[in-house]
Amino acid sequence: MKLRLFAALRNLAGARELEMEAPPTAGALLDELSRRWGKAFDDQIVDDEGRLLPGVIVLVNGRHIAHLNGRETPLSDGDAVDLFPPLAGG
Repeated sequence: MKLRLFAALRNLAGARELEMEAPPTAGALLDELSRRWGKAFDDQIVDDEGRLLPGVIVLVNGRHIAHLNGRETPLSDGDAVDLFPPLAGG
């Protein structure tokens, strides 16, 4: 699976793109990244209950998980996942 990271997440990961084995779901991916990068990741992506923060975008093969099965969206090794933290600017 290809994971593409945007904005501050690139700095956190030290890369724009990672190749990794696909976890079973988008939620499992977020949980794995939380374990890997800890509070710095959580502060940008999820609230205290593990829900996505407003403005976070998770795309699986170009489709927002909100229009699929949310955190239960299945993933496979051939997928491309794009992860955007909330963006600010003006």
